Amino acid sequence: MPTVSIVVAAYNSEVTIADTIGSVVAQSRSDWELVVVDDGSTDSTSVIVSRYAADDSRVHLLTQVNAGTAAARNAGASLATGEYLVFLDADDLLMPGYVEGQLAFAADHPGMDIYACNADLLLPDGRRRAFWSDTLHAGVFSLSAEDEIRESSILLMAMITRRTLELTGGFRTLHSEDYDFWLRALLAGARHIYNSATLAVYRRRPGQRTRSLMSEAESFLWILQDNATRQGLTDAQRTAFERAIGFATVRVQRRRLEEALLEERFEGARMAYWRSRAAFPNKLQYCVGGLIMLVSPRLYARIKRDRMI
Repeated sequence: MPTVSIVVAAYNSEVTIADTIGSVVAQSRSDWELVVVDDGSTDSTSVIVSRYAADDSRVHLLTQVNAGTAAARNAGASLATGEYLVFLDADDLLMPGYVEGQLAFAADHPGMDIYACNADLLLPDGRRRAFWSDTLHAGVFSLSAEDEIRESSILLMAMITRRTLELTGGFRTLHSEDYDFWLRALLAGARHIYNSATLAVYRRRPGQRTRSLMSEAESFLWILQDNATRQGLTDAQRTAFERAIGFATVRVQRRRLEEALLEERFEGARMAYWRSRAAFPNKLQYCVGGLIMLVSPRLYARIKRDRMI
C-alpha cells in the first residue's frame, strides 16, 4: 500500500504532463502512487500517461468524459489508496524530496490534516522565485479558518489526510475551487500546519492572471457569501466573513477596472481607480499606482501586464 497518493487532473496537457509525471517518478522515496485523470482530452495526454503506466506499476491512468477539474480530482481521489493525498495540477512539479520531506514533517508534527509547504513560482520566461518570501513563511505556523477567510493562503500541492477529504466531501465545480476546498476544510475542523521547505514548483502560464481577474474576484466573493451561511460559525468567523465580503465586493470593482485597462479601454479609468481604493490593502501600492494612473492609464496597464500585479 502506498503511503502517499498523488492525484493529477489533466486536460489537453500533452506539453507538460511528462514533466509532471517525471517529477513524481523522481521522488527520493518510493512509497507513492500516481493517479492521473484524463478529463476528456483531445490531444495525446492519455497516450503519454499510458507509456509511464506501462513502465511503472505505481502510475495509473483514469479516463473520463470531460467534466471539469473538480470532478477529475474527486474521481482520482476515489481510486487513491494512500494514507495521505496530494493534488497536483498537470503542469506543476514536485521537488525530488517532496514525499520524503512531507512525511518527515508529518512525523514531527502528528495530528494535523493539511501539511502545506512552500513552492517555487516558475514564471513564463523561465525565471523562478519563491512563492512565499515573507518572514511568516520562513517558519512553521498554522492557519485558522479566520485566517483563510481573510486570504487564500494554501497552495494546492499540500499533503492532506483522508479526513480532510471526508470533512469537505471533495472539490466543488466552480472557479477558484482550490480556495473553496481549503476554506471548507478549515471551517469543518481540519487542522493546518505549514512546512517552510520549498518542495514543489507552481507554474504560472502566460496570461494566466490577466485572463481571469474578474472570474477570480467574482468567485471569491461568491465562495465567501456561500460559506458565511454555514451553521455553527463562531462569532470570530462571522466577523471575519463580514469584513472579507466587504473587501471582496470592492475588489470586484478593482478587477473590473484592471480588465478594462488590459483591454485598452481607458475612458473613466482615473475616477474608477479612485473609487476602488478600498480594494488595495497595501496603501503604498495604491498611492504609487495612483501617481502612475495620473500620468497615464496606458502606462499603468502596461506595468500591470508586465508584472501581473
